[in-house]
Formats: sequence, C-alpha cells, structure tokens
Amino acid sequence: MTVDFKELKTALYGAVDIKEKDGYLCPRRFTDRQFEHFVKTENYIHKLWKGRSSAGMELDFYTDSDFVEFEAFCFRAATPKEFFFDIYVDGEFYRDVEILIDEEGEIKAYCKLPSGEKRVTVYFSAFYSVNIKSFLLSDGAYFKKAEKKRKLLFLGDSITQGYTALHPSCAYTSILCRGLDAQCVNQGIGANVFNADDLDAKMPYNPDALFVAYGTNDWTHNRDIKTEAGKYLKKLTEIYCNAKIYVILPIWRGRLDEHEQKTIITFDKMHEILENTCKDFADVTVIDGRELVPNDMTLFRADKTHPTEDGFRHYGNNLLKKLKELEK
Repeated sequence: MTVDFKELKTALYGAVDIKEKDGYLCPRRFTDRQFEHFVKTENYIHKLWKGRSSAGMELDFYTDSDFVEFEAFCFRAATPKEFFFDIYVDGEFYRDVEILIDEEGEIKAYCKLPSGEKRVTVYFSAFYSVNIKSFLLSDGAYFKKAEKKRKLLFLGDSITQGYTALHPSCAYTSILCRGLDAQCVNQGIGANVFNADDLDAKMPYNPDALFVAYGTNDWTHNRDIKTEAGKYLKKLTEIYCNAKIYVILPIWRGRLDEHEQKTIITFDKMHEILENTCKDFADVTVIDGRELVPNDMTLFRADKTHPTEDGFRHYGNNLLKKLKELEK
C-alpha cells in the first residue's frame, strides 16, 4: 500500500516548507526568504549546501504494517558519504538502514517491523537532503500521524545540525525532542555564526521554546560577539515574544591552547561576554554548554570539536535534565 503525499505530509515533522516537484515530496527546513538571503552572505556556499540537509526531520506515525519501504532522491549536503535512517518503534531504537552513495542519487530503504500496532519513527539524515518518491506499507495497513506535545526550534552551528552523528537519532536535538515528545525545526548550519539577517520573521512555524547555540565559530573568527549576539537576540525576542528562549553557551572543545594563540579573547572570556549579553534580555535563559559534555576526548571526533555519538548522548540527556529542572 502506497501512502499518498497528502497523508504523508501530516506525519512529516521538521520542515517549514514541503513542496511537491516532479513526483517527489521535498521538505525544507528553511524558507525561500532564508535561502535568498544565504546567497548574499559571505559563506553562502556553506549555508546553501548544508542548509538543504534534512537535519531534524522525521516521519512519526502509528501503523500495523509489517514493514516500511520508501524510495527517495538524496543529494549530499555535508561531507560524509555514509548515512543512516534510524527506525524507532514505540520510542525505542529498533534498527538502522545504512545508505552509501558518492554524491547524489536514487535510494531505496526497507525495514521489517514487529507485528501488531505500534508507533514508528523514521529519522532523516543531517548529511543529505531526502526527497521522497514513494512510501509503502503492507496492503491494508493503516497510517495515522503521531501527535506531538511540544514545538521546538533549534538555531545553531554544525553541532546543532548534527555533525558528526552518523545516526541522526543520536543528535542532541533528537534526544531532547524524544524526551519531551516534541517536534522541532532544526535550523543548525555547519560553520554558522550569530547573524540576525538569518532569521525570517514570517517563518510559518510558532515554537513554544527556542534553543540558540552559536558562539564557537564567532570566537575562532574573532567576531564582535557582544554586538552580533546582541543584534541577533534583539531580533529573536521581537519575533518570538511568546516563546521561551534558551541560549546554550558553547560546549568544551579541544586544542584550546592552540586556538587561544590566534583569538583576541580566551574561550572562558567568550563565555563571560555571551552570558552578560544575554542578561540584557529578560526572556532569555542561559545554559552553560560546558556542563553538558565532559572534557573527555573520547567523547569527541578527531577534530576535537564535534562530539561522537556518545558525546551527543551526554549533550542531549544532560540538556533534557537541565531543561526539566528549569521548567519545574
């Protein structure tokens, strides 16, 4: 049984725009206005390339089907050639489907499911743009979207986008959403910085909470963090005046001594400036990222900046714990 696009859209979370083009369902996590702006920016290649990924997107639905199978056209939006679709059943990891393509092309993914009624969640990759051609279930099976309790928006750099978690369900954003039974739009972009012009005041998505996680790239590029973060937060608080806003200060990174020889201020000083800037905004709550991921190089990739899957688990689980404490 083929699930038609109209029905499939109801269970597709993480997109602010879903187009149908040439027989494909094409979800996007940025608006056309944002992509038009990216073209005008200095690092537009990063923004256009990485911005087209399906980071944070998922299909979440109830079914009694014995399997799920889908065809898609995927084009690369980040460095890795390998990526996974993660399949969860009733909120628990069930299996992954590995995909390996050089640049872009047609793929087919299949997963046998447990019998009976269940909730199935399919997580999309942060490394590729997934454009769905067909989505199949067992003949006679039913398909019903899973309702979400909350709506979140994530704004940040590569770590927010999900680098370098090959399994998208391990990204800290996915862990937090799973713990809160929330949907999200993930607008993280690798190499990105505080830039107020990235925000689209007319974006058709109204979150009840936002998470902002910039700063580490601003620091390494010696940007005026107080000025740029201040402009960004001013615009953000004006757009989302009814939402709770959390600013996550950058997590620890390796090679600090090496970087601090090239930066105007130290890593700790950058945190101090950013935290003080946030104090100018009554609706902003600061979360210190250095408390989320331990200073343990086994939790980071070889670049000593991006967490491994285990590092992301620390990030996501500790952020979930912190958020629950703040919301008591």
